[in-house]
Amino acid sequence: MVRDEGPDTDTSTGAQRYILYTLGHDFGLSAHRGYDDATGLGSPAPGYLRWFQHTKGSPR
Repeated sequence: MVRDEGPDTDTSTGAQRYILYTLGHDFGLSAHRGYDDATGLGSPAPGYLRWFQHTKGSPR
């Protein structure tokens, strides 16, 4: 898909500007076992889970 941006008014060339988009392809962030790039969240480590279980989440 091409988006027409019109003539360049910032310079004296007046060159035609356009943006080319590719549709139908996902170039986004991925999620995989242990980490999600989109949210930045990962799976908790086993040690953290054991600490949380023993302390019931209370700070030390």
